[in-house]
Amino acid sequence: MRRFFFLTLPLFLVVSLLPADPPARAKKLALLAGVNNYDGTGFRDLNHTVRDMEKLRDELEKLGFEVVLKTNQGAKKKAIDEALADLLKKREAGDLLLVALSGHGEQTTNTQGKEDAFFCPRDVEKGHSDTMVSLTEMVKTMGSKGVNLLLVDACRNDPGKGAKGIQGDELEGKLQKNTAVLFSCSAGQESFETTRMYGETSREGHGVFFYHVLEGLRGGAKDGDDEVTWDSLVGYVRKNVNVRAKEWLDDLARNKARDKGVDVGDLKFQTPHVLSNLQDGVTFLDRGSPPGPRTTKGERQEEFEYYQEGKTGKAKRRVVTLDLGGGVKMDFVRIPKGKFQMGSPKGEEGHSDDEDQHEVEITRDYYLAKYHVTRGQFRAFVTADGYKTEAETDGKGSYGWNPDKETFEQNKDYNWKNVGFAQTDEHPVLCVSWNDAEAFCKWLSKKTGKAVRLPHEAEWEYACRAGSTTRFYCGDDQETLARVGNVADGTAKKKFKDWSWAIAAEDGYVFTAPAGKFAANRFGLHDMHGNAWQWCADWYGPYSDLQRENPLRIESVKDKEYRVLRGGSWFGTPLYCRAASRGGSAPSYRNGYFGFRVAFRLD
Repeated sequence: MRRFFFLTLPLFLVVSLLPADPPARAKKLALLAGVNNYDGTGFRDLNHTVRDMEKLRDELEKLGFEVVLKTNQGAKKKAIDEALADLLKKREAGDLLLVALSGHGEQTTNTQGKEDAFFCPRDVEKGHSDTMVSLTEMVKTMGSKGVNLLLVDACRNDPGKGAKGIQGDELEGKLQKNTAVLFSCSAGQESFETTRMYGETSREGHGVFFYHVLEGLRGGAKDGDDEVTWDSLVGYVRKNVNVRAKEWLDDLARNKARDKGVDVGDLKFQTPHVLSNLQDGVTFLDRGSPPGPRTTKGERQEEFEYYQEGKTGKAKRRVVTLDLGGGVKMDFVRIPKGKFQMGSPKGEEGHSDDEDQHEVEITRDYYLAKYHVTRGQFRAFVTADGYKTEAETDGKGSYGWNPDKETFEQNKDYNWKNVGFAQTDEHPVLCVSWNDAEAFCKWLSKKTGKAVRLPHEAEWEYACRAGSTTRFYCGDDQETLARVGNVADGTAKKKFKDWSWAIAAEDGYVFTAPAGKFAANRFGLHDMHGNAWQWCADWYGPYSDLQRENPLRIESVKDKEYRVLRGGSWFGTPLYCRAASRGGSAPSYRNGYFGFRVAFRLD
């Protein structure tokens, strides 16, 4: 029961750690960049570099770092250079700076003809050092205002293709004061990535180097004082990487040992090495004083009532309000990280074969709008930006409701301001495409300084379920939908007698309802079932090739270039309103039951 809506249908890492007794106002700044996809560059693709950086971000944010993450298309040379420049503008004396790059590296001559080590960004041109990130220049640029710690994982060679990993020897004697560099391997070696740390059949993995960096930060590198310091972290990584790399890539290690004429136990397979000009002691993690939970400025608690799995209760939600201008505001609810079963069991009524049930973990808190984006909020965007939707600019209009024919039809007169039935500014905006929703996100990001975006599909379902395991967050009985959402119901069936799919219960609305008229789930979100389908960031595709943690499909599947839609609407069978139900449509498509809500991550 797939749902598609067509026009014919209604590594290089720089880590900066805490010095002993830092100034009270010292900031901790971090830039992480990882590239998996090197398509068209002459370098082979990698598997786990982006995940390495995402997990490192999570650990650093627990320590209070302000982290900027750049991955794949976002990790081009200009973007990396500009992100570092932005952090340096914020940096004051005593502040900590972390720069993390994970991907391919190349040892070659720079534009002055001198040997240098380079990180390869997404837009690298093989053999052209001016398209790469010079490590020597980066160390120089970072300056000497505070501690700089660099962990370098950019030594993944292409054996047999003449590529050579970075060596770093040219940095000897050139480090700024209070700077240290930890390379993932030594000159002439490769830096490996694998899934073996999670078992023979796992699809998830890490670079061997960053796996041990992460394990060290989580406590594996604790010293005798129960702290993780720079020295203890370096010691832990150097002690374990070579041993584990030989264990997890045993066939390759045996071949290397045979070629070198040494025993595997004596083989230097992947041995991290360090350069250091540190003059201050550095403590990365004080286990006796763990940091408290991070918050976003202006976050507040508010009490609310919910209805979930047949029970009513009271709870508190953490809310942040963004100002859209002109007296218009938007509330966001903080969604706590966690694990859940995404999809539906095969026996569930309405189950589709694109809903294979599997465990997903959301590894960090995020904010999701309390309601759909309303007409009033969208109007604030249009008024401020002068934006015209695709329905208004391509001469075709949207699919809107024809009350005489009691059906949807495309007409140039239909757009978000005229959907074919009455709406106020409190109703969800309709007749907007995925591209229109993206334009709204870009505008609101620029206006507020938050990285506002469409929710990832996994984030959407996790937030909808709010811990529930039933078909709908209200329970398995679709008649209870009238308590939590505006769906095809008894109210609409009184007007449209042939709506055989409608539930008998009445929610009081024939078409859309104003935002927030129905009971929230336990997270404090309203209208997650019905009212309007909600665009998600992902391209539509199978779950089977996505990672378990924070999955996001960033590339379309061949012959299925659809963006994901979730939640169902006021029109159509309530089975489409199930928490696991998936829809998809072309990014330019719009009609009178498509809307969206937006998200952003913690500061």
